[in-house]
Amino acid sequence: ESRREGDDVVLVTRHKGFVRLALEHGAALVPMVSFGEWRLLEDLQLPAMQRWAMRRVGYGYPSYPHGRWWLPIPQPTDVTVAVGAPLDVARTPAPTPEQVDALHAAYYSAVSRLFEAHRVE
Repeated sequence: ESRREGDDVVLVTRHKGFVRLALEHGAALVPMVSFGEWRLLEDLQLPAMQRWAMRRVGYGYPSYPHGRWWLPIPQPTDVTVAVGAPLDVARTPAPTPEQVDALHAAYYSAVSRLFEAHRVE
């Protein structure tokens, strides 16, 4: 289903590969949150079929993201992007799982703080 006015979603993922790579290369992680991107594209609204497909295959097919003129061209709209302070990361050629977990938690904590600081009720 397409997002509706006022629906903001914070995606907290279990993927940690980007954190491991940041540690291996000593690359700073920059927390970012965007608001309003759900207005850029619509999707087909076939809820019964999409629920059925979601139960069977784990994806809400059919899905056709579209914008202007039913093409994959985004609608003109405002999108606000909040960018936080970079998290400095020391180069660690072989990071331990504990180091990855600690930086992952710090990154998503920064993303959460950024979301709370910039969201509009």
